[in-house]
Amino acid sequence: MPTDKASTLLRQFNDTIDQWIVSLDNYTLEMLHQKPRPGSWSLGQVYMHIADDTKYFIEQMGLALTGNANSEKGMHENAKTIFENNGFPDARLTGPASSWPVSGLDHDSA
Repeated sequence: MPTDKASTLLRQFNDTIDQWIVSLDNYTLEMLHQKPRPGSWSLGQVYMHIADDTKYFIEQMGLALTGNANSEKGMHENAKTIFENNGFPDARLTGPASSWPVSGLDHDSA
């Protein structure tokens, strides 16, 4: 991958992270704990999930930019949809929380 393309992707990635960080100023701690419905993730859980998984995905991006492993394979259909729409689907996340609660706060009581 040409260096200018890698630089552009890195800039876009960093811009996205910056937007997520700045957006935190729009929420109170109580709002970050609030779940839209039982069994779904709170916005705080989404943030924690992204923070927890970012290191892994950065490593994967580095491998993709510096090698050609799996280059003969096609993109997964879900990934194609994300790239075509330039974003993730508007869906509520369910499943176990990651790294929550923070500071002993009970997110189920919000």
